[in-house]
Amino acid sequence: MNPGYYAQFRWNWVKSLFLAFLKLRQECPQRALALVFVFSGVAIRGISLPRLILETFRQLERATTAPLKTKRMIPGYPVYRQATPTVFFGRLMLPVVLAAGVLVLAGTLSASDLPRTSDHDYDPPAPGSYTLPVVKQAADGEVLDSTGRPLRLRELTRGRVTVMSFIYTRCASARACPYATGVLMQLHRVSVEDPELAKGMRLVSMSFDPGVDTPERMTAYAALASGYLSAAEWRFLTTRSRTELQPILDAYGQAVDKKKNPLDPTGPLNHTLRVFLIDREGNIRNIYSSGTLDARLVLADVRTLLMEEAARKRDHLAAEHENLNAAGSETGAPIENIQ
Repeated sequence: MNPGYYAQFRWNWVKSLFLAFLKLRQECPQRALALVFVFSGVAIRGISLPRLILETFRQLERATTAPLKTKRMIPGYPVYRQATPTVFFGRLMLPVVLAAGVLVLAGTLSASDLPRTSDHDYDPPAPGSYTLPVVKQAADGEVLDSTGRPLRLRELTRGRVTVMSFIYTRCASARACPYATGVLMQLHRVSVEDPELAKGMRLVSMSFDPGVDTPERMTAYAALASGYLSAAEWRFLTTRSRTELQPILDAYGQAVDKKKNPLDPTGPLNHTLRVFLIDREGNIRNIYSSGTLDARLVLADVRTLLMEEAARKRDHLAAEHENLNAAGSETGAPIENIQ
């Protein structure tokens, strides 16, 4: 094929795919974010952009059947005589995703920017118009934060309304870890413009792959969501070993096992998607699956719990006021206007 013809053909495809990605971002930002995280997830395997690109191509190779190598036109990057559709699409899509990822992840969101999608075609309930029952107490365990500092998990499931997602950074299944991380990213961005949400909500991404997801790797993964200093706290956790991890997984009902094919292009682990909503007292109030994890619903649930806490504080202050007035009336000096 003539090199000039090939370059023009490739450029036309890149433009078409870029426009398609922009449309996806507008109509279904959750899937757009998931797509970004699928590709950018390999960034944790190498910090430099060339390494990122090469690692992405290697992942694409694993999804193909014995591609035939010829000469190398780019150092370190094999060119194929017969490129399967996966490899060809991946070569074209990668620069599009990396460029569009900047557009998707840039800026802030408001609650009204979270649209109805075909996967969640309903209007979420108004915050405070319903109650969320206590499911059970959130379990504790020994964890490490992204700096390697040891913590008790309970330190990050108390004091704020917490949204906790179990993930692993090698996951490339669009409806699993990347999707969950995309939803948490949306909540993070919404909190930038909502001081009450930023102060009252916490996000936690907890890895169940401690052999690979070291604190250093979780730091790199956390960098994907950096840049919003006024947003809600977002912590990225792992554990020292599978021994410390397993009791946590058992307590939360998070199933994880190895796939028969460790080179599966979607990742080497089988797992269910589970995201937990935990109130300030450490009670689990909702559990989201791949079918129910909708940023609009999670946001409504978080605000419902924040309103519940605010109402409880008002009731407590009102009770104290009444007690003080009752005590004052016994001495003939009622106390008024207690703030």
